[in-house]
Amino acid sequence: MADWESLLRERLGASRFAHSVRASRLAAEIARAHGLPEDRAALAGLLHDFAREMPEAAMAQIAHELGCDPKVPAVWHGPVAAHILRRDYGLDAADVLSAIARHTVGDPAMTALDAVVFVADLDAHGVVPGLHELALRDLRSASLAAVAASLAHLLQRQRRIDLLAVRTWNALLERDML
Repeated sequence: MADWESLLRERLGASRFAHSVRASRLAAEIARAHGLPEDRAALAGLLHDFAREMPEAAMAQIAHELGCDPKVPAVWHGPVAAHILRRDYGLDAADVLSAIARHTVGDPAMTALDAVVFVADLDAHGVVPGLHELALRDLRSASLAAVAASLAHLLQRQRRIDLLAVRTWNALLERDML
């Protein structure tokens, strides 16, 4: 098994690395509360920003190949990270790769593990009061709160919204998470 923490430390600045370690710890705790595999959540939480500090041109090329929205570069790093981790580092855990790929805006078909990492990422930023406690009790409600906070942030700053985020919101309203 790769030394993911050392590899990540080489790829990210100190602040982003610390965020990733915090997201990993929070993801494991949320997973535990819902009977999900803590080790998978921790790994996905650790690696979720693996491509976050890649040069934009390199990321854009891979994002284009993956069919990411070219007008919303802020969300490319999730799918790009999953792609690079599979292709270049041999990570073949489909559930972990899915959680990494979907951590930026979620997905209408996201799994509970995807939701854990999606929520843990925002929780690690500390921008939504009470999100962690909510996530420990109700993963679906925490996911809705995370999407709502992300959408509000983008609307307030008049930024482009990836339509996948809107579809994620609508899907979460219609289904149970676990």
